[in-house]
Parts: sequence; structure tokens; C-alpha cells
Amino acid sequence: MPSPQFERLNDMSKLRVVVDIDIDDERCAELGVTEETLVKSICVLPDDAVDGVLVYQNIPGLDNTSDIMLGCGKIHSTEFIPDENSGRE
Repeated sequence: MPSPQFERLNDMSKLRVVVDIDIDDERCAELGVTEETLVKSICVLPDDAVDGVLVYQNIPGLDNTSDIMLGCGKIHSTEFIPDENSGRE
């Protein structure tokens, strides 16, 4: 469960990150996972090991520690989004 500091995300500045993630198409076919299912299954959680987040797939019936479909990622773009009440621009 995320620590209490993450419950205030609506009142904080944000960082928007667009990431290109490689997909193993052959593995998706082997597991019967469609593009739509994979896209809808992407989750983001605070990471307890580093100052950041974990991006992963969470498809019911699959084990996301062994049914690997996602590969390397590359940051495409980043954008700072200030909290509207912070006075920052």
C-alpha cells in the first residue's frame, strides 16, 4: 500500500512522462494477449526501492513476474505540471 504522502497527489505538482516501451509481440501471441488488453492492463505504482514509480502490466490470469511481454523503455518526453495553487510556473 502506498505511504500516506502519496494520498495527496491531487494537491501536488506533477511530472508527465511519455515512455516508449518495447513489446514482445511473439510472447503476446503465445499468451493470447491482444494489443487492447495489454494497453488496458498498464499500471503505475510508487516504488518502495527508489524515488520513482513502477510501470507494469497486470493482466488477470497471468503472472507479471514470469509472463514477460514488456521490454526496454525509453523516455520520449517529460513535462512539469505545476500545482494550480502553488504559484509555480
